[in-house]
Amino acid sequence: ILNNDTIVDSKILKNFFIGVDKYGANNIYGCKIMYESDHSRIWYAGGKVNLNCGMIKHLGIRGIDEDFEDSITDYITGCCMFVKSSTVHKLEGFDIQYEMYMEDVDFCLRAQKQGVNCYFLNAPFLFHKVSGSTSTWFKIFKTLSSYVRLSIKHTGLLSLFNIPLFLIRRLLSI
Repeated sequence: ILNNDTIVDSKILKNFFIGVDKYGANNIYGCKIMYESDHSRIWYAGGKVNLNCGMIKHLGIRGIDEDFEDSITDYITGCCMFVKSSTVHKLEGFDIQYEMYMEDVDFCLRAQKQGVNCYFLNAPFLFHKVSGSTSTWFKIFKTLSSYVRLSIKHTGLLSLFNIPLFLIRRLLSI
């Protein structure tokens, strides 16, 4: 799965297959994603989710490029996701209830409940033109509505108390 606003390294598939050979075919894989506007800055190097604290974030974001260790991560961004079609079918695909944002997090959380790991791989990489099609306020609104759906789905109605924490984290990240 690949966003259409990306430029991939010529060895990306080779490097994904090295990861598959090392960690197994029935996992979800993601790569290091750099800003297209600044090739030295990281946009994604793994993901962290803690719905009880209102947190969903990219690891390494805005940092200078560095070598990371391959690692299990909480989610793989849908910007670039390397996954077998049989795994997608096993998980019944992406939840179409998400109009925009968080469908990748939901997919990965459901995968983990079925014993599928999410791996961040350092070697494959690409460049991404980040949020080129949405305004900041539209993105905040869509992200918040998707977070509410995700949070209720995975942690129940009590998680709604964490919405202010999530919103504060998003606003601070801008």
